Amino acid sequence: MTSMKSFLLTAIAVFALPACSDAAFQLQEPAEVGPSTDADQESAADSGPPDATAEAPGDGDVLAEVGDGDALADSGPDAAEASDGDAIVESGAADTSMETDTTSSDGPSDTPTDSAGPPACPGTVKEGKLSEFNDPTSTMRATAGDGIHVHVVATSGKFVVSKSLTGLTCLYGVFVADPNVTFAAYSGIIVVTQGKGVLSDAGGSVVCSEDDLIPSDVKAGDMLDVTGRYDLAGPSATECGSGTPPLPAPTPKMPRLSQVCKFTRTPGGTAPTPLDVSSTDLVGGSATVLRYSGGLVRVNTVTAVTATAPGDSSFGVFKVDPGGLSVTDKIYYAGTGTAPTVKVGDKFSSIVGESYLDWCTWSLAPTSRCGMKFSLDAGVDAGACP
Repeated sequence: MTSMKSFLLTAIAVFALPACSDAAFQLQEPAEVGPSTDADQESAADSGPPDATAEAPGDGDVLAEVGDGDALADSGPDAAEASDGDAIVESGAADTSMETDTTSSDGPSDTPTDSAGPPACPGTVKEGKLSEFNDPTSTMRATAGDGIHVHVVATSGKFVVSKSLTGLTCLYGVFVADPNVTFAAYSGIIVVTQGKGVLSDAGGSVVCSEDDLIPSDVKAGDMLDVTGRYDLAGPSATECGSGTPPLPAPTPKMPRLSQVCKFTRTPGGTAPTPLDVSSTDLVGGSATVLRYSGGLVRVNTVTAVTATAPGDSSFGVFKVDPGGLSVTDKIYYAGTGTAPTVKVGDKFSSIVGESYLDWCTWSLAPTSRCGMKFSLDAGVDAGACP
């Protein structure tokens, strides 16, 4: 058994948020939610304050990381190790983000290696639509490890999913969907690619170099041609149970397209409009969550039941009723001033985002703060939306 080591991770803001004309969400300059002063500050812990560390039992060096959302920024409080090798995982303080479940045999993992360039393409590749590969009733249903090739449209920008200090690698993501007018059930997925990182001079944290296949400026509406392997990902019961608070393993795990060997972009398309769904349909354990996994959806008329006040340990995650759905800033967070400010009782007329397994918790991940609309009767000054 390899002894477990605790690491300290850095929040790295690479992009500024895009301009947005509507005033939809309140800006915040928190001192303790996410990075406190600049994009290079570090913190570590399971739902704890900066400078705390945690270890998870297991064999080998698996880096677990959490972010206060990562619009090409990786922030937030968690660095822990889990089981079996150098697989990239994400864990954390506010149930934030996940990567490969190294304890299962669901499919290939994004294990850090020293090899340069993308992986080799699978020998056998299935051609089809995401809705055909994801739908359990489809005759073309994909299984973990299958090579697939899809023509899709981006529904988000690129963001950092996780970083590995032991492997000096960074995992990037972008959400994609079949090019329908409106998002349809089973037609979405997250695409993940791996790139090299380097150690920073200050603190020994990982700085991502973006030498992966996803273009830095990919945006919603770009048409994409992608070949890789169908995968199912999610942390183990041990990993989820070692957090603070302990959580159950996610049910179900999240489909994704990993081990990407080809990625071609053609700008100028149109992303689907979000599909209206109930917030109760997006929570883990529901019979419907896989219908919308990786998809652009909208929940309407919801109320915050937890807060993201400065000084708490939410790290940009809050929950809404009905259903207790978690809402995470994983995609759009890019440093101080971009974290959400939400109080218990705040009402939203709608929230638009991607259905996403955020570490151990199925969540809704808005692609920008502009996707969150305070109700006019909430009595809140929403501030300026970037």
